[in-house]
Amino acid sequence: MMLFCKRRPTKFKYRKWLHWVFAGLFSGTANSSGNGCVVPECQQNQLERIQVVSSTKTERSLADVPVRTQVVNAEQVERLHAKDLNEALKYVPGLQLRPIHGKSGYGIWLQGLDANRVLVLVDGHPVSASTGSAVDTTQVAVTDIERIEIIKGAMSALYGTSAMGGVVNIITRKPEQGVSASVTTSGGSYGEQNVGSNPFAMHHLKAQWHLSREQFDIGFLGDVRHSDGFSNNPDSYSTQGWAGYKANVGLQLGYRPTEATKIRFSPRRYQEDLLTKTTQRNPPFVNQVEKIDLTSTDYLGLTLNHQFEQGSDLQLSLMHEQFDGETQQNTILTSFVDQQRNTDINQKLASVQYNLPLGNHLLTLGAQASTHSMQVVQTKRFNNAPAQRIVEVDNQRAQTQELFAQNSWFVNDQWELMPGLRLHRDKTFGEHLAPMVNGVYRQQTTSGQVNWRLGLGNGYRVPDLKERYYLFDHSHIGYKVMGNADLQPESSTSFQAGVEWLAQDRRFELSLFRNEIKNLIETDEDQAESAAQQLLIYRYRNFAEALTQGVELNGFVPLNSALSLDVGYSFMQAKDRLTKKDLPRRPTHEVKLGLDWASPQPGLVLSVKANFQSAQFENSDNTSETPAFTVWDIKANYELNRQWLLFAGVDNLTSVQKDFTLADSRPEQPRYVYVGARWQY
Repeated sequence: MMLFCKRRPTKFKYRKWLHWVFAGLFSGTANSSGNGCVVPECQQNQLERIQVVSSTKTERSLADVPVRTQVVNAEQVERLHAKDLNEALKYVPGLQLRPIHGKSGYGIWLQGLDANRVLVLVDGHPVSASTGSAVDTTQVAVTDIERIEIIKGAMSALYGTSAMGGVVNIITRKPEQGVSASVTTSGGSYGEQNVGSNPFAMHHLKAQWHLSREQFDIGFLGDVRHSDGFSNNPDSYSTQGWAGYKANVGLQLGYRPTEATKIRFSPRRYQEDLLTKTTQRNPPFVNQVEKIDLTSTDYLGLTLNHQFEQGSDLQLSLMHEQFDGETQQNTILTSFVDQQRNTDINQKLASVQYNLPLGNHLLTLGAQASTHSMQVVQTKRFNNAPAQRIVEVDNQRAQTQELFAQNSWFVNDQWELMPGLRLHRDKTFGEHLAPMVNGVYRQQTTSGQVNWRLGLGNGYRVPDLKERYYLFDHSHIGYKVMGNADLQPESSTSFQAGVEWLAQDRRFELSLFRNEIKNLIETDEDQAESAAQQLLIYRYRNFAEALTQGVELNGFVPLNSALSLDVGYSFMQAKDRLTKKDLPRRPTHEVKLGLDWASPQPGLVLSVKANFQSAQFENSDNTSETPAFTVWDIKANYELNRQWLLFAGVDNLTSVQKDFTLADSRPEQPRYVYVGARWQY
């Protein structure tokens, strides 16, 4: 690979065009009154009307599913002005979004289990982890989302080795008959932390178009985010927010040869070109360094569904995803790329599922086979010396085969039991049988429906390729992170219990959870090797048993005809069972609050969101702590008519921001003020 010149982020060719589109949308006028849905009571669909698939992989009413499932629907995503999956999930109670080490993105943490242990799916297909371990939620666009379903803990036998912490399943929108289209654009400012003179430091443009006929449908989506970045000290060289672009494009092609058979082909592509700047101090030298991230992900998905006359159905699914990532670290004073890392991840999956109704039973049987490969190569260059090539992961492969069975037993109108088994076979680690059982008792009262849920599950996760084979060489700044081929699989026991009350226009829920994890895989310093190499050497190892347990309280209630309240409270204990210390970056208390107000002005809705997190330790020794903080967001939507919606907002109103010189879990992004518009047909 040639390293004689530096790679700069490609110029965003559509930037000027994006400015014109943004200005053009705001210059439009409306002639008729709107009749769309932006008021809270319209957006809060009755739970019995919401269909979910994640707990059983068959459509079920959210009010009746035996596995606790949280849903973020398309209307909520639009009302929050979410530009990606990260922003769509930020107000889900009991869910944290944490920065991914060494990247600009964020991963999902559920019930104290980190992003490496949370399975992220799109229409049931896994999303590749951008670093080999955690899925970057900022790479997932929400342009065609119908809803997002969240299952916490190892509660379903239908998901495999990566779902020990839970499942986040993104369900894409299926087109309705006819033609539909929409275009949404927005732009905003970080105020004093803007980089450069452009007042609109961030731009977003998304568009979708669907055509549906009796036997076929076709859809297109596109999403582009461009940013100039931000800096908490504009007078310095360093920046904290990325500059460049993130782009998603995709197609949905559907064909129905018969009323009973549906075939869907879904190609998608993600691409990013990002730049951040840092200052590295290595006395007596101070180096200005550019970090460049170039990423592309190509996805192909094919599904076939067939409904048999007797009521059973068959689902076949194939997917292939190729991830290519390149990071560069360029010292400004040199004329060449000092350090470059290329990561190639290839993932293939095939699955089959058969659902068979037998009297008061719904039997689900299935199988899944997957292959996963990873190649990571680092190239270094020092002055005029020949380039040094370091293979960090040498084209390692993992192969798994899984069988699963689950039975939804409708004992009577009130009781449902759902036992399940999943047999996991890994080429390296052998077989593991994971049992799960869930139950729900539905009680009809004069004031509404009460659901009592209970679940027990066994989670299981084999070490990923990064944990087994990685060699992350940062010896030039004093450390290495090394894999460990002798790692053993993690396992967990998850317990969930809860009660839920559903009325016509309100909902309350109390949930208890407990996760006991054995052979937890984390990095730890290898002191003998550190002394031998005179570097800090960190190695992945099985060294801890962990416990996370707690309580979640959630509720939605209209306070009057114009005002509604959505609130969630989480209490969590997360402990290393060997040292008795708190696990880092897990707040004990968290409150997420939403207040929606429908103005007397027709079509205008204002929303206030708040996220409070208590103090949390930043290291396993419990000697470093992030103080408690609260983040406030304000959202406004004004529907001019059926076609036009204007919106605006302020994220992080009080500009709570982390100390970038310390380990700190407060937000990275400062106050962000924006405006936007949506046109739909």
